[in-house]
Amino acid sequence: GKMFIHELTARNGIYTIRAMSMPMTMKDKRSASWQRVTLEQIAREIATRHGLTLKTFGIQNQIYSNLTQTNEPDAFFLSTLCRLEGYQMIVFDGSIIIYDEAEQEKTIAGDTVEIGASSEYTCEDRSSEAYGTSKVYAGTYQGQFSAGSGKRTLETLLKANSNTEATRFAKGLLRNANKALKTGCVLLDFTEKYAPASVVEVIAKKAVQWTGKSFVTKVRQDYVQNTTRLYFRGIYLEGY
Repeated sequence: GKMFIHELTARNGIYTIRAMSMPMTMKDKRSASWQRVTLEQIAREIATRHGLTLKTFGIQNQIYSNLTQTNEPDAFFLSTLCRLEGYQMIVFDGSIIIYDEAEQEKTIAGDTVEIGASSEYTCEDRSSEAYGTSKVYAGTYQGQFSAGSGKRTLETLLKANSNTEATRFAKGLLRNANKALKTGCVLLDFTEKYAPASVVEVIAKKAVQWTGKSFVTKVRQDYVQNTTRLYFRGIYLEGY
């Protein structure tokens, strides 16, 4: 897809070009404020400012009575707002894409990934670090959301315009804190059939606790070694 050059380096006869799908301008810090604005309006404004288009999937277009961006890059500001709402933002091929992560996890697995005895892989389970409750403190407003069996409480100070909004943010923060406690990575022969935010069925013969529906978080292609490194996390959150 469309990429933007961020860095050029020449050394010992080798010329290195580093590029990202995100324009460099999205790293510039800026300040802004809005009243009675929706998430989609803010995202579209930011996309237009950087020459990108906006695509959304399954999001609820929440209205914010007041919202402030204070000396923050647009990329950081928008991705943080999406995370509070339980959404994810990616920049790909000239577009800002925002999708409902929980809804995406419900889709049918598009392919099966087999991790055999001879596969090069790593799996990690940090379920003991799970949070059971998330609390948001926003001045005179407070919000709380509880789910799962975690014993710890996540407490966050931030801005919110109501108890309802603070509770919604608490839910998004709990999802973000708990979603990647069970992760894995496997080295495959080179393939282009996997992409981040896709759902796959993992079959792990030597690590059966990782067998099941999983969410692809990252794909790394090595065109020299002709391999694909697939990163994934388990889908296990219920109700959030």
